[in-house]
Amino acid sequence: FPSHDSALYNQKQRGGHTLNLSIPDSGQNLLDVEISSVLIQFNNRDCVLSLITNIGEQREREEERLRNLATEVSNKKLKHEIRERQEVEKILKDKTAHLSAILESSTHSVWTVDVEFRITSFNKNFADVVKHQRDVVVRNGMRVDEHLDQAGPGYAAYWYPLYERGFKGEKLEFEKEDVINGKIVDRRVYIVTWE
Repeated sequence: FPSHDSALYNQKQRGGHTLNLSIPDSGQNLLDVEISSVLIQFNNRDCVLSLITNIGEQREREEERLRNLATEVSNKKLKHEIRERQEVEKILKDKTAHLSAILESSTHSVWTVDVEFRITSFNKNFADVVKHQRDVVVRNGMRVDEHLDQAGPGYAAYWYPLYERGFKGEKLEFEKEDVINGKIVDRRVYIVTWE
């Protein structure tokens, strides 16, 4: 530090100087230090007063403070995102419950099938109609045609090509006439694909 202090002393600068250095400690580990020197009068003589500060510790504390701040900000953002997601899930559950209530109370038969023509969902009216007209108890995962004693192949031959068209994105709407227990039953059918 002598050149630092002697420059200050020789130039009689009262403002002071600051110098940052890495110096070895007793264990030969490098310490980052800041040396602040100022020219003062002591016993009527010009003297240089130097203060050595370990800025490595300050830097570590500042880095820790920044890490804590970043964690706090991340936690707040995560809590906000969780709260938003919970609100969306609640709205979705409410809408789903509302839609389910409408479908269950409907006089229309509503059902869904997967690409293997297995039933994935249905409303009460569909189950009641299939039970009454075909004497089949509907369950998720079943293929209706496999449980029909009468007109089984006819069911598959009629419905499955229509489902295939629906799976390809075609929206179908048509009239269908069936004879059930000797009675003519007219139906309006809609087939759509849900993503």
